[in-house]
Amino acid sequence: WSAPVFAAGAIDTSRPVTLTIQYQEAEKAVSGVPFALYRVADVSPYGEYTVCDEFKNYIPETAFAGDDGRALAETLAGQIAANKIAPLDEGTTDAQGQLRFPVKQKELLPGMYLVVAQVFTKDKVSYTTEPFFVALPGADAAANDWNYDVLAVPKHTAEPVPDEPEKTSLKVLKVWKDEGYEKLRPTAVVVKLYQNGEIYGKEVTLTEANNWRYTWEDLPVYD
Repeated sequence: WSAPVFAAGAIDTSRPVTLTIQYQEAEKAVSGVPFALYRVADVSPYGEYTVCDEFKNYIPETAFAGDDGRALAETLAGQIAANKIAPLDEGTTDAQGQLRFPVKQKELLPGMYLVVAQVFTKDKVSYTTEPFFVALPGADAAANDWNYDVLAVPKHTAEPVPDEPEKTSLKVLKVWKDEGYEKLRPTAVVVKLYQNGEIYGKEVTLTEANNWRYTWEDLPVYD
């Protein structure tokens, strides 16, 4: 994937970058939100991204080429949880709702990064944050330059946690897009459900016999 290269010049791939996360709900800072940072792609001076070796098995060659970054981020976050891939860096938001990377690393270099936050509960409110990609440096079209100190405001939802545990269900459905190649389908697909990074219950096998679908019942809503 190629980012736009501005007249101001190419990316200085040796120049350190920073990422500041600002987390607020109803204009109030939320402290203690845990975030993990993964470097998923290198970047050339001309804005061309190459997936890092660690993630080549999880990110297709066409990564970042379209507008499906949200779905790709969610998928990759799931693969990271399933394969217990350690983050490059991690930390929690401070009293001002801010977290500035690098935290444990000496420095960060230009590239494409994935930001993942676990579901976080505080003061009987549950915060669910969408994983997202962020390019460092970021393109500053107004200044016709590259921004090596990027500010991100993650999308999230906040829901009150009831005193009595609520239950929900979750359905998985395998959809095939293989017109003309149906005979090449595998006979089964194994699906795993993760709760807080650990497998929940038993693995589920989807086949033609169960219409390639399964429903988990009585799942805790806020866990």
